[in-house]
Amino acid sequence: MIIDQLEKKGLISPPPFVVSNTAYLAITGSVAYGVADTSVKTRLPDNDVYGFCIPPKKMIFNYEEIRGFGTPAPSFDQWQKHGIIDSDAHGGTGQEWDFSIFNIVKYFELCREGNPNMIDTLFVPENCILHSTSVGRLVRDHRKMFISKEVWKKFRGYAWSQMHKMQSKFEGSAELAAIIEMEDALGIDRKTTLQEAVDHKVPHLTEAQSKEYLSLYQDGMKVSGRFEIRKRWGYDLKFAYHLLRLLDEAQQLIETGEMDLQRAKEAMKAIRRGEWKIDDLIDWAKQKEKELDIAFTNCKLPDKAPEDKLKVLLIECLEEHYGSLSDSFQQPNWAIQALEEMDRSLAKIRNELYGGRPSKPWWKVW
Repeated sequence: MIIDQLEKKGLISPPPFVVSNTAYLAITGSVAYGVADTSVKTRLPDNDVYGFCIPPKKMIFNYEEIRGFGTPAPSFDQWQKHGIIDSDAHGGTGQEWDFSIFNIVKYFELCREGNPNMIDTLFVPENCILHSTSVGRLVRDHRKMFISKEVWKKFRGYAWSQMHKMQSKFEGSAELAAIIEMEDALGIDRKTTLQEAVDHKVPHLTEAQSKEYLSLYQDGMKVSGRFEIRKRWGYDLKFAYHLLRLLDEAQQLIETGEMDLQRAKEAMKAIRRGEWKIDDLIDWAKQKEKELDIAFTNCKLPDKAPEDKLKVLLIECLEEHYGSLSDSFQQPNWAIQALEEMDRSLAKIRNELYGGRPSKPWWKVW
């Protein structure tokens, strides 16, 4: 598995259970959408990877914790690492990785809410699945269970955020703009600088500028020539094709509950080539939104993903991984049992100190 390989190279250091218990990893982004530009040789190919792992039981079934008292029970929501440069990959040409790996419970919740990034992972082409255990296959096989009318709300929101980014103008600090121009002029490897920016250690940037540098990169703006693209076309082509993609994906889910991530790849490629005028794209998006609003009112998707069925699926996944869960669930009278155990402990102390105890347990006296 790629995480294990990168850890052995000393490039990442995730929690041990992320390495051993990851159940599903999928490449998303331009590779999954069928629009990756392999002709550009001036930058490293990058892979955006999402997935989920199953942490130790105590991080999921922490029912012995008394909230707000004592040492908090260990918890885990996600592990993220961006800008990982594997210089040895592809015979020395290099590879960049971005990882977002979630606790399976968090992953289920994000999918249930219709999060576009998570929904995409469930529908990537088979060749984009980097790793899948029996648990990963079980979740993927039941992916339609996560699809509800909530997806339109989330996909529409994401789409219009891309519209805003597509039209926004770069207003970065003059110092940072000058640095970027210098890097482009000198041909400085932006990936090396990015890795330094991740750690806020770029030699010629202050910490604040370094964070801005990284922020711009994550928004798809720190690419040599990206400012030229905006100057040439008047808008950001990357955010433009994501606008089209999100609306097309939403249409598929509303109409069929299924999704082909590469259905709109030719239109997306045309946008990347600058063949769409910005006004035409905006008009198309507004018209598509109207059509989807109508389709939404007539679609047969449930209002929300069935929480009870998803809980059953989640338990099946956990049993598949852990084995029996009989020792993990709270019993109906667990609170009373805990109080009685506390009373027995207090009674023992009282007997040692005072030679007696109240006639009723302390918690029943109240």
